[in-house]
Amino acid sequence: MEQLIVNPSDFGIEPDTDKDLGGNFLKLFEYVSTLKTPSFLKLKEGVYHIDALSVEKVKIRITNTASEKEIKEQIHAFALYLKNIKDFELDGSDAQIILENLMTGICISECENVLISNISYSRWLRRRFP
Repeated sequence: MEQLIVNPSDFGIEPDTDKDLGGNFLKLFEYVSTLKTPSFLKLKEGVYHIDALSVEKVKIRITNTASEKEIKEQIHAFALYLKNIKDFELDGSDAQIILENLMTGICISECENVLISNISYSRWLRRRFP
């Protein structure tokens, strides 16, 4: 079966724009979760900014992170949140994702056959967007 090519530009995801793309990535992965055919996404090389204020917040217990005293309700923010996705490949093309404020870089939950490659993360705290 052939892979469906998903175009990140269709979701307003472009590198080096200095814009917060958290909501854009959220919509992209929600779309991918509805696909019934294998899919492939290739990002353009560059820098992508994601702010913790615009991403999915999930009540989930993660071991080896903050304790229940530090995060009482165990609600975590994820820059890239993949849920219920099957047969998906994401090639980051050496993209760099800048995590604005406190969050976890990626969560893959209830997925099957997911491959993610060529992405790096950096963290900036309390940056403001234009």
